[in-house]
Amino acid sequence: MKQPPPPVLQMLYQTKDPIDKKMKSDVVYSIKCTKCQHSYIGKTERQCVKRLHEHGAPKSSSGQQQQQ
Repeated sequence: MKQPPPPVLQMLYQTKDPIDKKMKSDVVYSIKCTKCQHSYIGKTERQCVKRLHEHGAPKSSSGQQQQQ
C-alpha cells in the first residue's frame, strides 16, 4: 500500500484552497432546538449552508451549526 508523502512535501504541494465547512457537501450535521435543547442529526449531499437554511437557520448562523 502506498504511503502518503511526508508532511513537508504535502505543505509544498498543496494545490487547492481549503473549503469552508458550511460550503462542504455530503456532510452529517447536528442542529440544537432553541426551545427545548433537543438535537436533530441529519445528512445531506447538498451544501450544508443550503440545507441548514431549509431548516430555518438564519444565513448568519448557518456556519455555527455543528458538522461531523
